[in-house]
Amino acid sequence: MKYDIIKVAIELLKLIERILKRRVEVLARLQSYLQTRLSSQGKAGANDGLYDINKIVDKRFFDLWEQGVLILIDKIEPDNNNVSRMMKCLILLRENGFKGNLKVYIDSPGGSTNLSLQMYGLIRSMDCHKTAIVIGHAFSGAAIVLQAFNKRIATKNSAILIHNGDILLNEGFVDFDKIDEVIERIKTRDYRRETIWKILSEKSGASMNVVREQCKKDQIMNATEALAFGLIDEII
Repeated sequence: MKYDIIKVAIELLKLIERILKRRVEVLARLQSYLQTRLSSQGKAGANDGLYDINKIVDKRFFDLWEQGVLILIDKIEPDNNNVSRMMKCLILLRENGFKGNLKVYIDSPGGSTNLSLQMYGLIRSMDCHKTAIVIGHAFSGAAIVLQAFNKRIATKNSAILIHNGDILLNEGFVDFDKIDEVIERIKTRDYRRETIWKILSEKSGASMNVVREQCKKDQIMNATEALAFGLIDEII
């Protein structure tokens, strides 16, 4: 039995080695193909070196952006490049009078409440049809952004979370010697919570009391539960 296990392990290692070798070959061929294509189109200079595949990804992103298709992934924080790029794209679409169907794919754990509300307000202000598709999870601030859309869709394995969180009070150390400042921050926190509860209540059809209680639970909903609560309109 011991010999059989060792033999299987050796075969698995050989298989992994072949897979890795094949992957290197495929990447090398892709690189060669891209260089050939660029040379034939006169876009590659003598000192360009290897073509950066990330440029293709960025080009495709902007192609989609022009069609009104965006992706909200990772944390909603000011220093997140993906989120910063999405905000810029939304502003450009709005200023250019985009009239198509804005479609945003969401897979985010949430993040900054202020930035989430800014994104919510910006999307709401756009004069076009808006569709959001949750493809993983929409937690906290991402669940708020989700409510800015006319059509809210989620895949059947998605998860959504609405909760109170520690708005503002978790953004660094609180110096209780400066009690006036602390009180103002608490007032701001309470105002933000009321704003979020109102957004969730209006979109879901649930009363403010029901929304408050659900947020206190800090409980993740699956797609079916989110649909029943009114946080989404459709499951795909």
